[in-house]
Amino acid sequence: MTSFGRRAKVAWLLASVSFLGMAAPVAGYGQSLTQGALRGTVVAAGLTVSDVLLSIEDETGTIVRRTRTDVEGHFNIAILAPGGYSILAEKAGYQPQRQ
Repeated sequence: MTSFGRRAKVAWLLASVSFLGMAAPVAGYGQSLTQGALRGTVVAAGLTVSDVLLSIEDETGTIVRRTRTDVEGHFNIAILAPGGYSILAEKAGYQPQRQ
């Protein structure tokens, strides 16, 4: 199997993802009790992955936000309404993963 084939089979792992402010909102500078945030790190085979396109979808499947991971694989999405979300992670050479 080629290196590309092995890499394409690597499962994405969205680690350290937390829905901040959704379960126990805390007011602060520029924050609201009705908004939250989603942050995390994209990891594959134990290594962080940069420049991953992340599409945040609400419970109806509508994309509500898009962002890319930074050079260290981190992402931060602020100002999300409370609710359920799924994340679609996409990058060339990897299979798209939804979580």
